[in-house]
Formats: sequence, structure tokens, C-alpha cells
Amino acid sequence: MNANSHEKRDDDAPAGGDLTARRGAAAGLSAAALLFAAVLAATLGAPDPAIAQDAAAAATATAPAPASASAPLTRAQLEEFRSTLERHMRQERGRLASLQGQVDVVTLHMRLSDIAHVDHVRFFGPASGEATEPRSIRAYVFVPKEMDQGSGGSLVVWQRGEDEQEIESWSDVPELRELLGRGVTIIAPDYDGAPEERLEAVTEYALDRYPFLDADRVEWRPPS
Repeated sequence: MNANSHEKRDDDAPAGGDLTARRGAAAGLSAAALLFAAVLAATLGAPDPAIAQDAAAAATATAPAPASASAPLTRAQLEEFRSTLERHMRQERGRLASLQGQVDVVTLHMRLSDIAHVDHVRFFGPASGEATEPRSIRAYVFVPKEMDQGSGGSLVVWQRGEDEQEIESWSDVPELRELLGRGVTIIAPDYDGAPEERLEAVTEYALDRYPFLDADRVEWRPPS
């Protein structure tokens, strides 16, 4: 009887061990699942592998160890992780916007370089509203190759709407080519307040940099 009882206890021991092992495995899987979800979210939100690695590191730091995986994440840990992801996504969006701008410049060069010198410049104008810092102005400048720079040249300030401040490298090309073919220099500025607010800093910049332009032959062309 004692032997049977002893034998039963021996049978029960592995069962208890199996339960502990299963709990440990479940805890490990829970932590691994959290880590995988974090990496997947970071990767989908920001294609940069370095950002995904940073998100994985943040998940590892905030995730509980397998032994205590049943404990929920605190609100502070969740907020920290969310802030990390949002910061990386903002950085990635900035990089993508910069890349898009570079693609537009290359496209404009390819489609207009046969008839114009194409430049992408940045300068500053008066502060906007109650701000104290000078206003940043970015602009494309197109100078016709076939023109008499010894005589007064025409300047068109090409304005865009609020949702389309940057010049469209594809849809605007036909009209740009028509103006350039007539010897008109074009500056297409992008700044806070355009197109409602006309900044004289735009024409002042163009007239100063390109002395062949005639101040009396400047046209502001609003969005159509």
C-alpha cells in the first residue's frame, strides 16, 4: 500500500513539473508575442530597420520577465512605449517628406533642364503674425536659357493654394514650359500664409539675385 502510495506520488510529481513548465512556456510566449507585436507595429509604421530595432528595445525594456509575465503593464510603461513609437514615426515622416522633395527637384530638372536653369532655394522673410523669428521661404526658380539677360526680363511669382503650395512636378510642367519659352523667369515660393499673403521678400530676393529682371515687369499669378 505504501509502495503504491509512493508510486502514485512519483507519478504526480512529473505532472506538477509539467504544469510549471507549461506556465513558464506560456509566460515566455506572452512576452515574445508582445515583443513581436511591437516590432511589427514599428516596422509597418516606419520602414527604417533602425527604428524597428529601437521599438523592439523599448518593448523589451517595458515588457515583464517571463517569470512575472502575468503582471500587466503599467500605464506609465504603455505611455512610454507609445511616445517612443510616435517619435520615431514623426522622424520617419520627415525623412519621407524630404525624400519626396528631392524626387520633385530631380523630376523638374529632367523635364525642364533643356530650356531652363532649375534651382531650389531657401531664404527668409518677415515674421508671421505674433512670431518673432524670420519666416522661412522655400522656392523653385526657373530661368530661361534662351533670353537676353542684358535687357529687362519678366518675372512671374507662381503661387499655390494651401493644400498645394509646392509646385507640382508633373501637372504644372506644360504651363511652365510655355512661360519659359517666352523668356519669362519663374519663382514658385512656399511659405506660411501663401497665397493670401504676398511677401515682398519673394520679389526682392529674385530681383537681387537676378539683376537682369525688371521690377516693373513682375506678375503675381494666384492659383487657378
